[in-house]
Amino acid sequence: MILVISTISPTTTASTCDAIAICDEPNHQISPNLCSDGEGGAFITWIDNRSGLGYDIYAQKVNVNRSLLWDHNGITVCTEDGDQQSQEICTDGEGGAIIIWEDERIESDWDIYGQRIDANGDILWNVSGILVSKRGGYPQICSDNLGGAIIVWEHSKDIYAQRLNSNGTVMWGNNGIVICNATDYQWFPQFFCDDTGNSFFTWQDSRKGLGDPDIFAQKVDINGITQWQPNGTEICTNNKHQLYPQICTDGSEGAIINWVDAREPIHLYAQRINSTGDAKWISNGTAVAYTGGLPAAMCSDGEGGAIIAFRHIFANLYAHRINASGTVLFSSLLYDAVAAESFPINWKICRDYEGGAFIAWLDPNPPSSPTPPEYDIKAQHVDLNGRVFWSTKGKVVDTNTHSMSICSNELGGAFISWGDYRNGNNCDIYMCLLEKIREEEMAIWFGNFYLLITVLSIMALIVIVKRYISQSPKI
Repeated sequence: MILVISTISPTTTASTCDAIAICDEPNHQISPNLCSDGEGGAFITWIDNRSGLGYDIYAQKVNVNRSLLWDHNGITVCTEDGDQQSQEICTDGEGGAIIIWEDERIESDWDIYGQRIDANGDILWNVSGILVSKRGGYPQICSDNLGGAIIVWEHSKDIYAQRLNSNGTVMWGNNGIVICNATDYQWFPQFFCDDTGNSFFTWQDSRKGLGDPDIFAQKVDINGITQWQPNGTEICTNNKHQLYPQICTDGSEGAIINWVDAREPIHLYAQRINSTGDAKWISNGTAVAYTGGLPAAMCSDGEGGAIIAFRHIFANLYAHRINASGTVLFSSLLYDAVAAESFPINWKICRDYEGGAFIAWLDPNPPSSPTPPEYDIKAQHVDLNGRVFWSTKGKVVDTNTHSMSICSNELGGAFISWGDYRNGNNCDIYMCLLEKIREEEMAIWFGNFYLLITVLSIMALIVIVKRYISQSPKI
C-alpha cells in the first residue's frame, strides 16, 4: 500500500521532458514565441541568423503529436534587408497564423510588419509582409476572431493599435488609432481580444507626473472606436508607483487587471472592470499577495476569475486564484527557491482549460551564469483547487537554454519552446509538450500494477499456507 500511495501521489519527481528539435540550422536561432492552433497543436516563430547576414523571421507548425507539419527547419516569414526582431504570433482561427515583427529594412529604423500563413505553410499576404506602422516598437498581437488580428505598439511615449483583416488590409486608418497620447510617458501596454472582436488594453501611465506611474485601461470595439474615457479610464491612481499591469478576460464582457503596487508593503493589487469600464471591486484595487516587486503573470481560470503567478519576497514562486469577487481561493507554492537553491526569473503562464494553469520559468545554472547565459527551464502545474502536480523543486523541462515561451494545447497540456545550446555555442530551437493527464494515468497504471501484484502475492501465500496445513501430520 505504501508503494501504491507513493506512486499515485500528484507531486511526482521532477524529470526532463522529451524535447524535439524545431530548428538546428547553423548560427543562432533565438527568442521563440508560441500560440495554440486550436486543434491540439501549436505555431512557433523565432529569430534566425542562418544566413549569417542578419536576423530573419521563420516559423513552424506542430500537431498534437509534435510532428512537424511545415518544411524542415521552418518556413521563411521575412528575410528582407536589415534585422527583423521582436516577432509575435497568433492564430488566424482557420488553421493558420498571423505574425508581426519589428523590421529594420528601411533607413535603419524600426517599423512594424505583418504576415499571414495558412495551414499548409503558404504565405498569404505580400511576400515581404504588410506594413502595420511606421516607427513603432514592442508590438503585441491577438486574433480578432474574424480571420484577422489586433496589434498594439509603443511609439514616441504613446500607445497605438491597428487591426488587420484576413486579407492584410489595415482597418483602423493608415497609422492606426490612438489608445493613449496623454502627457508624459505611457508604456508597457498589455491587451486581449474577446470573442466578439472587442479589445481591452491596460498600461503604465505617467500623465500625472511626479515620477509615480498609475494604471489606466481602454476598450476598443471591432471598428476601432474607443468605448471608455478618452486616453483611458483610471484603474489605480493611488500614491506611490503602480507598475507592470497584466490583463485577462473576466468571461463576462469585462476584464481583470493586476499590477505591482508600491503601497507599503509592496503587494500585487487587482481590479475587475465591467463592459462599461466601471470598477467592480474596491477603489484603486484589492490586495492579492505580498510580493517582491517583480511582474506577475496572469491568465483566466475560465470561470470568471484568474490565476496569478508571482515571486514572493523570499524568491519562492506562488500561484493565487481569485474569483469574480476578488476573493483569493487558494495560495499554492509552485517552487521552493530556498530548497532548490536557485532564484527563478522570467516566469510565464497559460491556462490548462480545466480551471488550472501551467507555469514555466528560467533558473540560472549555475547561479553565476557564463556567456552565453545558461538556464534550466522548470515548470509546474496547478489545478483549479490549488493542487500542484510536480515537485516543488520544479519539473525540469531542459537545461543549457536561453529564452522560453509557453502556450496551452487546449487539451489539458502545454507546449514549451526555447533556445537551446546543447549543440555548442550556436543556439537552436527546441520544444516539448507537458501532458499531466498522461503522467497521472501512468502513475495510476503503475499503482494498479503494484496493487495487483500485492493481491496476487497474498492469494498465493494463502494457497501455500493452506496446502502446508493440509499436508502437515495431525497431532
